[in-house]
Amino acid sequence: MSAETILYDALTAAAGIESLVSDRIYPGLLPQGKPLPAIVYLRSDTEYVTTIHSSTPRGSRVEMEAWGIAGTNGAAEAIGDAIEAALATALLVPFARRAEIDPETDSHSSIISCVVWL
Repeated sequence: MSAETILYDALTAAAGIESLVSDRIYPGLLPQGKPLPAIVYLRSDTEYVTTIHSSTPRGSRVEMEAWGIAGTNGAAEAIGDAIEAALATALLVPFARRAEIDPETDSHSSIISCVVWL
């Protein structure tokens, strides 16, 4: 199972997410023309885990980001809170959270970073 699938499953299983964004959860990029609020998730980094006995990767540590995007900062932060709750339910621990504003689209984002071990 991929890190993307694990994160997507955690987001779609959470009732709090559905009440905020419905089914608007997209991989990689918010499709043009899609309404807000929404969530976009993506892989931001992959670190392969090897041992001293072999250079062949034995697993990987994948950093994922989930972006709660909305028209206001308050709505984006509410989505961010719901994302954190969904991650906790799936035993995915967030390690960072930040906010961003896109002046071109006048949208606000609450971005949660977490690690998925594969």
